[in-house]
Amino acid sequence: LAEAEAALQAELQRIEGARAAAVERATAKELEARRAAAERAAQEQELARSEFEQENVRLKTAASYDLAAGAASRELAEAAATAERQTRDAHAVVEVARLQVELEVHRLSEHVATAAAAAAAAVASAVG
Repeated sequence: LAEAEAALQAELQRIEGARAAAVERATAKELEARRAAAERAAQEQELARSEFEQENVRLKTAASYDLAAGAASRELAEAAATAERQTRDAHAVVEVARLQVELEVHRLSEHVATAAAAAAAAVASAVG
């Protein structure tokens, strides 16, 4: 009976040792799986952060392009308005010059007519 009890006790110790080793292996595997999962999560988080930063840079670049395009558009509109004003001013100057020439032609025509009438009167008085 003592031998059987000692054999049973040895078997129980062997089973307990095997169980403890199995628990230790399972715990080590679980810890390794958790570590690997945490590492993957950290890599995914870093990738997401990098993508976010790239998108942020892209959006800032696009916004600065929009601002520059808006400023260029305003400058172009101002230049067009200035050119239009200058064109109107030039047309007004040309019209004033045209009217001055027309007035001068009319005045010279009156002088020519007056001189022609005086010459005709002088010729008529000399002949007559």
